[in-house]
Amino acid sequence: MHASLFLLMSVILFFAGVLLADPPAKPAKVEIIQKWSGTIQEAPFHTAVVVDAEAFAEVWNRLGVPGKTPDLDFTRHIVLAAAIRTSGLYIWPSLDASGDLKTGIVATPDQPAFISYALAVIPRPGIKTVDGNPLESRILILPKGGKKIKH
Repeated sequence: MHASLFLLMSVILFFAGVLLADPPAKPAKVEIIQKWSGTIQEAPFHTAVVVDAEAFAEVWNRLGVPGKTPDLDFTRHIVLAAAIRTSGLYIWPSLDASGDLKTGIVATPDQPAFISYALAVIPRPGIKTVDGNPLESRILILPKGGKKIKH
């Protein structure tokens, strides 16, 4: 009888612990400080993460963004860039509890005769990785397949 009562109490306590445990934290939306968008004829990449001024100027020029490359403090910011054949393109970054930045891209399903690009400046503090990849290169290019290409 005591063994059955002990087993029953153990099962009850186990399920109570499971039910009362905190659910996993949802990734937090990341504030976009500044953004640019436009259209081009050919995509030089799909998704890129830029971590220094020289690389930012390179991406800016490859996309053909009008005007002078803005001065940014890359100790405090990083830039996310995307170029996709679509008429509507939005960058929707989020940061999980472990510091992994998710580079969410929202695109309309159409296939126009041009490529849309978007650039987004976001705060750098708290970011340790991007889609599981360390911020070790000046331009981290993340193609559609998700495999990283260092530049």
